[in-house]
Amino acid sequence: MKVITVGGATQDIFIQYEDGRTIQLTHDGYKESYLLLKNDAKIPVKGIIYTTGGGATNTAVAFSRLGIEAHPWISIGNDIGAQAILHELQGNRVIIDLYQQSSKPTGTSFIIPSIEHTQTILVFRGANEDLGSDLAIKRKAYAHIENAHALYISSLSAGAAQLLNPLLTYTRAHRTLIACNPGNAQLQQGPCWINPLLPLIDLFIVNAHEADLFMSNLIEEKHIATSNVALRITNAPELLQAGAVLGESNRSLLDFMKYIHQQGPALVVVTNGAEGVYISDRKHIYFHPSLDVEKVSTVGAGDSFNATFVAYLLQERSIKKALIAGMVNASNVIQHIGSKTGLMYKDELDEAIERVTLHLQLQIF
Repeated sequence: MKVITVGGATQDIFIQYEDGRTIQLTHDGYKESYLLLKNDAKIPVKGIIYTTGGGATNTAVAFSRLGIEAHPWISIGNDIGAQAILHELQGNRVIIDLYQQSSKPTGTSFIIPSIEHTQTILVFRGANEDLGSDLAIKRKAYAHIENAHALYISSLSAGAAQLLNPLLTYTRAHRTLIACNPGNAQLQQGPCWINPLLPLIDLFIVNAHEADLFMSNLIEEKHIATSNVALRITNAPELLQAGAVLGESNRSLLDFMKYIHQQGPALVVVTNGAEGVYISDRKHIYFHPSLDVEKVSTVGAGDSFNATFVAYLLQERSIKKALIAGMVNASNVIQHIGSKTGLMYKDELDEAIERVTLHLQLQIF
């Protein structure tokens, strides 16, 4: 099997800071947590750890370790960060024939942890903004799509977002599975920009905050009226409880899933951090809580779940098996520093799934 991944490539710098305290503020009934750093002060840190990240490279390594041929379409600079990215991809048997080199520096993320094991990430997009500007690489990517089993698109930066429409249209014509995990930059452009793309997507993946942002934009641009759907589901998880809303949009998870399905995608995935993952296939909503493991870093957890879910859909053709596999792989990633460090190989992931099967709490509504 063959998958093309499109999106970010970064050098990730983990700052080992042990006193990252947070404060929670409430506005308009919505709570947000902020990392506290003392102003006008030198703050000593324990050390720094260099790894690599970005949606396209993280998912490419995940696919490769699960036995799927992966081709990440990425843009990097001509610097040490770029060398690190290519070296790690090669070490994971990822095929690196779709990278372009930009005159801009390689994208970089600076990751600062909190004492709650969450992170604040300072992001420099750099070369990622130029993705798609190399016409020779673009032609090669389109040629790969013609015999690929899936196209996986993660967040795109600045001008790179203009790739989406022609790329999705071309891929749809070849009946290739399309999974899309758009970032805030795409969602903030509003429904007038993203709605025409939704009919071209099979699998739409966001987190709960992104779903709330999308619904807020729909209301603001008067695509839907403000309302709150009252739910009546027994023993429901957090986002399916009576009166539960995604956030500032004051809309429910069912509102969001129903709207996305109406636009075209057959599967809608909403991750909700430490609580778990919700998946709708129009007939049912599947929910699985996050596994209880020691949390070291959540960076890369979403990418690991997404890629694993898509991989098992392709290989096993079972939403239940794909959901469980994604949860297990993501739970291993968060026990390590680095987006790729804890990614499992197919044999060990299948063994891990068997070991935890008796403890799984999959719910179907």
